[in-house]
Amino acid sequence: MALTRATDKIIANADGNLNLSGIVTATTIKVGSAISMTDNAISATRFHGDGSNLTGITGTTINNNAANKVITGSNTANTLEAVAKSTLFGNLNHGQNFLDDQNLVFGDASDMILIHQSSGAKSRIRNTNDSGSLDIESTLTRFTNKDGSTEKLLIKSDGKIEVPTTGKLSLGMNSPVAQFTAGTANGSRVIEIQGTDGVIRGYNRNGNAWAQIDFEASDYTFDCGGSEKLRIGSSGQIGIGGANYGSSGQVLTSQGASSTVAWTTPAGGKILKVHSVSSTTGQQITSSSYTDLTNLSITLTPASNSKCYVHVVLNGYAEGYNTFHITNSSQILRDSTEIAKSIRGVRMDNSMSINYIQNQSPMVMTILDTHGKDGSTSVTYKVRGKTNHGSMFVNTSFNTQSSITVYEVAPN
Repeated sequence: MALTRATDKIIANADGNLNLSGIVTATTIKVGSAISMTDNAISATRFHGDGSNLTGITGTTINNNAANKVITGSNTANTLEAVAKSTLFGNLNHGQNFLDDQNLVFGDASDMILIHQSSGAKSRIRNTNDSGSLDIESTLTRFTNKDGSTEKLLIKSDGKIEVPTTGKLSLGMNSPVAQFTAGTANGSRVIEIQGTDGVIRGYNRNGNAWAQIDFEASDYTFDCGGSEKLRIGSSGQIGIGGANYGSSGQVLTSQGASSTVAWTTPAGGKILKVHSVSSTTGQQITSSSYTDLTNLSITLTPASNSKCYVHVVLNGYAEGYNTFHITNSSQILRDSTEIAKSIRGVRMDNSMSINYIQNQSPMVMTILDTHGKDGSTSVTYKVRGKTNHGSMFVNTSFNTQSSITVYEVAPN
């Protein structure tokens, strides 16, 4: 039996069902625990029957669904495809494309891009049909051949870029020859640095004209026009047109605007070098044998065809007691050979002997010496002195100085 009235909008039937009639206004209407309507929205945890009578709902089909597959779109409406990872990119018409736990591959067997996790905690991108591979590691990025066995370029974590000795770095030029090249694409103007040879080169490869600096183990050489023009030797010597260092005493002379400078021997009488030392050291000599004078010595290596003009000034005096004469003698030695000599003396009457006598004149010696050296052997000039009585004083009491000067001159 149904409970109803004409004004009722909710009718409870005898079979336990509710009939809704007209418009029912309520904040919340519940039917058991399965259906509720709140604020004009109906929610349900289940539907009665198999849902075949429901309308307004469209279903989606998944083809080939199975475990460990990836769901992708398809070309059919309301249909998805379950695809194995190994053929994930098959729809892109790349025969070898696949994705697994370590690899992502694009391409076919003849031209393949492989992105994968390699040994040694690094990621690698490589082309199987080329010689290139890019390894991205925690401390550096390296470009290698495809199997990673040969390094081509390294970019380190501190920003340094390294190219192995077998590689070449080029800015603007095709097919570089040296380790570093900057220039035009066709090689008409090029700057090259070749570290293995120690060379910096400016080149016009089309015209086969170049200039370069060679940083060799012992010498620096400067080349231009295809040949060496200037050399700096390991001892600081200067060579013209190679290891042509000239000889001692020669000078570099211009040969005109269109010719190379040359080592030449100056005309006769010209001073090539000047060597001079002076001394203010006081010295007293009482020996009758020659004694070296302090600090009055010069060693030089003269040219084989030069001469040495030697000039000596000795300041001091001769002094004696209870005698009638004093003789001071000085000499110039070339190595161990005497080449000049001077005497300073004072003499009284033979029958007279006095308590004190003195002579304060300087001693001066000058000689033009033919030294006889071969241009590579050194020579030493020095001054010595002695006395027959009393003393020979050098640079004493009067704040004087003595000197020896050697002028190396060109031959007459």
